[in-house]
Amino acid sequence: MPIYQYSASEREPNSAPTRLTADKGLQLLPISTKVVFDICHSTESKVQLKSTYIGLQVNHALLFQFPKSKNIVCSSFLPEGNIINVKAVSTQGEGIILSFKTTILRLYPAPFPMLATSIPESIQLQLIRKEPRFNMDLAAKMRWETSDVNGEIEDISCNGCCFVTSELLDDLKNIEVNIIITDNTTMHSHNLHGIVKNIRKIKNNYHFGISFFDETKGSVQQLLQGFILKGARDF
Repeated sequence: MPIYQYSASEREPNSAPTRLTADKGLQLLPISTKVVFDICHSTESKVQLKSTYIGLQVNHALLFQFPKSKNIVCSSFLPEGNIINVKAVSTQGEGIILSFKTTILRLYPAPFPMLATSIPESIQLQLIRKEPRFNMDLAAKMRWETSDVNGEIEDISCNGCCFVTSELLDDLKNIEVNIIITDNTTMHSHNLHGIVKNIRKIKNNYHFGISFFDETKGSVQQLLQGFILKGARDF
């Protein structure tokens, strides 16, 4: 499925929320994205339940994992016909907060508990990054102390990148790392120095959010310039 491309006005950082039709907005909601259900419990309070987006039944419904909570009986807040607000953070492009209202159509019991909701008429988008990111899927190596691991750069900007690997690693949060990218055409290597800010597991892969140090941003700009000249910009 092709990724929806923003118009220039939609890419302005800190712009007002934008509304897209569901078919375009859902392209920015990858399967396995973590979501939050905002549910009106009474006129004075709301309940928030965490879930995961499973996928789309074309022209029919959105599917989510049934929420789990130690302190709340989730089923009491999720009857069929109830309207819920769904919020999610998409890491596509500039980074976006997605939000929309949807109606619960059906609850599926164990062994695969999930819920089906209506496809919304529109989805609200709010940009959360101040700069564009480039989708690359470029082979790379992450090195720290005396260890290294192979993986790929999922996306990159002047200030940071997302490094993805399937290998299970020790907790590297707040550890300094070097990301090494080699151009197979020129055999020139880019050594990008930064620090791991966050780690997420999505399916069978580990995603490392890395913030670059100032002294490495010149190398990042050279890399991105070459990437743009090759016409590979995704947004």
